Amino acid sequence: MYKAFCAIIFFYVLVMDQYTKELAVQRLRLGVSEPVVDGCFNLTLLYNPGAAFGLFSNLPDSYRLLALCTVTFVAFIVIFRLAFKEMKDDAASILALAAIFGGAVGNLIDRFRYGAVVDFLDFYVGTYHWPSFNIADSAISIGVTVVIIRMIFGHDQLQESDD
Repeated sequence: MYKAFCAIIFFYVLVMDQYTKELAVQRLRLGVSEPVVDGCFNLTLLYNPGAAFGLFSNLPDSYRLLALCTVTFVAFIVIFRLAFKEMKDDAASILALAAIFGGAVGNLIDRFRYGAVVDFLDFYVGTYHWPSFNIADSAISIGVTVVIIRMIFGHDQLQESDD
């Protein structure tokens, strides 16, 4: 039954990610912050040519594209290996992997569509701004956190604590 939820999570993450990015591109001006919660949260349209936290953004375009495609390809292999081998009987991990995959595909679509990933969520405290991100980045971060917790503590140990 959870396999159907995997498809739902994957498509939900992908659709919400692409929908919110399209809204950001249509309604926000590049680099101009629109306050949502003063002192905490803005909507700010940015195009990130690199990976998370700007990784690889300083590379020349051709090398950056090669590096990002390689990293994405390796990530897809790891996701599928975990899903079909190591974690195939762990529903929580499989659902987390579906969220990771949905986010990765969403960001990959941006790379082909815009040549960069659309980021627009800008959280900050004072003058410190967390790197801007999007729905896909959130799904990937949450999914990776769940997978790491499941790998460290194990499926059986977490189920025993539920009893």
